[in-house]
Amino acid sequence: MAPTAHLVDGSLYVCRAWFGQPVDITDADGAPVNAVHGFTRFLLDLLERARPTHIAVAFDESLTTSFRNAIYPAYKAHREPAPVELQQQFAWCKEVSAALGVTVLADRTYEADDLIGSAVMALRSAGFRSVIVSADKDFAQLIGETDEARWIPHIEYLRETGSEGIEMVMWLIMRGALGDKTRMLHRHYHIPCSNTAIGHIVLEPVEEETVPA
Repeated sequence: MAPTAHLVDGSLYVCRAWFGQPVDITDADGAPVNAVHGFTRFLLDLLERARPTHIAVAFDESLTTSFRNAIYPAYKAHREPAPVELQQQFAWCKEVSAALGVTVLADRTYEADDLIGSAVMALRSAGFRSVIVSADKDFAQLIGETDEARWIPHIEYLRETGSEGIEMVMWLIMRGALGDKTRMLHRHYHIPCSNTAIGHIVLEPVEEETVPA
């Protein structure tokens, strides 16, 4: 079997820990460390269970400096900036990851998704298979023949040959048809309700006034 690299969607698990761990978890100075506590427990559990030989954790750096913001200024514009207390904990989570020997990926222009996608392609060229650890099923479009995704904490597994496998072009078509409210992307097309084979989908523009709120 090809060597395996684990790629972790770090920002997602930091945020889950921030909302899921008690806010009274603080350091000696009284600063909140609930996100650090939850993320560290998650990462240690992953390292113990998976015993990865190659692993990287990707983090988002900013909501406003992605290259997508230059293309579409409204991209994620509805999201509030992270509280100062959470921003500090993101920095600490990166330090924890590095201290545990995990490669940290972060960039102000490219999001964690982009970094993981680029890593998958580079690793594939180098003969590696990738295991993407996330709860974001957008990553399904990256799964190759030998790759795997683990939707933790749901512990669902997805491989390209599985029933949930989906080609990248079909994922893009689906996103264009349905839109993505989490990213402020309106749907631009609809799929006519006819007996249309999946390989021959016809996309029709949606007038702005027909886009649901």
